[in-house]
Amino acid sequence: MKKAITILLILTTFATGALCVLSRMTRDTKAPVISVPTEMITYEEGSDKTLLLAGVTATDDRDGDVTANVRIYDIAVMEDGHSAQIIYAAYDSSYNLGKRFRTVGYKPARKNVDMTDEMYDIISDDIDVANKSTTEVTIEATTEATTEEVTFPYITLTSDSKSINVGEDFDPMSVIDEVEDDNDDRNSLFNRIDLEGEFDTNSAGTYNLIYSVRDSEGNRSKEVKFTLTVKEH
Repeated sequence: MKKAITILLILTTFATGALCVLSRMTRDTKAPVISVPTEMITYEEGSDKTLLLAGVTATDDRDGDVTANVRIYDIAVMEDGHSAQIIYAAYDSSYNLGKRFRTVGYKPARKNVDMTDEMYDIISDDIDVANKSTTEVTIEATTEATTEEVTFPYITLTSDSKSINVGEDFDPMSVIDEVEDDNDDRNSLFNRIDLEGEFDTNSAGTYNLIYSVRDSEGNRSKEVKFTLTVKEH
């Protein structure tokens, strides 16, 4: 009887080990592959990122087309100041993160020039001269300054941290609570969410992520920090 029990325990242990090996062999650990267009484009700082996403696709060996999951991970301006490196990221249903680099032309944002007191005096003198002519020129029409209030989108998370066990799934988009803007709708903003930082659900550790969102006019929200803790069982 004891011998039979011993054999049964050996078989059970062998079966459990085989299942663990099979589970590891079938686990999806391959990240999606991102493809980018070959034509050269130029990105102006602060402009809509839709141009950078045009024609970019992603495929996964198991999920197929995952282009909808492509995000712009980062924009790094090169030392020459005239080009930038775009870093794309895409994840599959197993949250394997794939990246792709692309070099594009770059233009810095245009800066508004404020009117100085000297410039104002010159304009005022010109107005005085014009008033002496037969054409009436009003100061209001010449010196009126137009100001436009700039509003920024915002993003909130359901929490600022989360803990999971090694091997568990984590969807970085699942912790987003709200994204709002005075002009853009929620769906449009979701395509412009930026996520900085990396994580690996198969390795124990603490991962710091930073979320932000840009509207269609290039205005960027405040950054929101999130901590993901992956623990051993």
